[in-house]
Amino acid sequence: MQPIPPPGPEPGSAPARSSRRHRTGLTLAHCVARGLVRVGSTIVTVGTSGEGYNVDITQRGDIVYGGVLYQSLSTFALAVLRCRNIHRLACDGWHEVRLGGVKMVEFRKRCVELMVEAGELSKDGSVPRRPGHEGTGAEDAQQQQQQQRPMS
Repeated sequence: MQPIPPPGPEPGSAPARSSRRHRTGLTLAHCVARGLVRVGSTIVTVGTSGEGYNVDITQRGDIVYGGVLYQSLSTFALAVLRCRNIHRLACDGWHEVRLGGVKMVEFRKRCVELMVEAGELSKDGSVPRRPGHEGTGAEDAQQQQQQQRPMS
């Protein structure tokens, strides 16, 4: 008997494209710094239950809930969601957490817009923008990679 090959692309086919989106590395701290999210005690919802959770948001963008400090939206959201489903392995806090009924991803989108307007990110919000350059993030990333290559 011949072994069964592992799943994957057919031999000779084009390589699979990554479905990864550009990551900005934005955190809740960026939203706090731009005044989009207020520091202090507030009520958020997680997932679809509509149940409110009283949390404290710090200046550093951490979330304090039940006396525990969470350094990201996702770790906080996962802790809450695991109370409902202990087998939950992961979640995206930007999509799971709502503040004032608005998903946090909307706050992040606005933060990206503000950072692009201020020249802190490239137009597509993917990488830090170089001063005086008006190109897309892909162009910036390509030029940054070229600059990092050793000269021969």
